[in-house]
Parts: sequence; C-alpha cells; structure tokens
Amino acid sequence: MEDFLRLDGRIVVVSGAGGGGIGTTVTAMTARAGATVIAVSRSKENLDEHVAPLAQQGLSVVPVAADASTDEGIAAVIEQARRAEGRLYGLVNVAGGAAPSTWMPSTRVTRDDWRQIFTDNLETAFFMSQAVAAELVAQQRSGSIVSISSISGVNTAPFHVAYGT
Repeated sequence: MEDFLRLDGRIVVVSGAGGGGIGTTVTAMTARAGATVIAVSRSKENLDEHVAPLAQQGLSVVPVAADASTDEGIAAVIEQARRAEGRLYGLVNVAGGAAPSTWMPSTRVTRDDWRQIFTDNLETAFFMSQAVAAELVAQQRSGSIVSISSISGVNTAPFHVAYGT
C-alpha cells in the first residue's frame, strides 16, 4: 500500500501552504510521499515559519511567496513548477479563509467584504486550477486537482454568511 501512495518524480503545487494548518500539513505529507512541492503562500513570513522547517528536514519543498488571487502570482507559481525537477502532477487548493473582521451579521456585509471573500476563496481556486490544468494539457499529461473547502459551506456558522456562501 505504501508504494501506491508514492509521488516520486512528481511536482505538486499546494496553494495555501504557509498558514500552519491544513495547507502546511498537506505540504509535509505530499513531500514525505516523494513529491517536490511548490508551496505557495502570500506571506513570505508564513513560508519562513511553517514551510522552511520542512526543507530543513530534507523534504523537497520550494517556497513561493505569491498572491494566487492575481495573474502575476499564478504565473510565478507556474514558472516555479516549470523550473522544478520532475513532472507536474497536480494541485491542492487550500488557500482561502475569512478574516475575523468579516464575521458579522448578513445585514452588515458590504459589497467590498463580499467580493474580497469570493476572491480569496473561489477565484483563487478557480484560476489556479485553470493554470495548472492548462500546463498539464500543454505537457500532454494527466494529473489531479484537489480543492479543500470549509465546513462552513454546508454547516451554518453565525456571522459567516458570506464565507459559507
């Protein structure tokens, strides 16, 4: 069974790798399975704190400080994937969340709050997936894209109406 889970020679992008939670755990597990992980976070500080120790353990991780909600950020991620040794295999979308400042009754959510939450959670996953899929197609390779979402999408949470939506 262990051989079945090996990812040797494969490159996996993890968007949202630097937060110290699920994304960092996915990064560690994927690298321990033999993949080279392109570990993406908007915050270099988070990468330094949570992802750099994985590299220090000898795991194959490439920290990339990039904003996956922008075309420039996504291009930087794809460029790092092209430079890495191995073949692109897939993507895990973990990036997202909702700042505590957006936790409020639905009657107080502004258009700017709504749009930022949708950018951080939906646009980021969609356009990162689109870019990785295009790269896989260009290389004539199959691969996998996994998107992780919050339980708030199916469970109501007080003051999380925009995020849960």
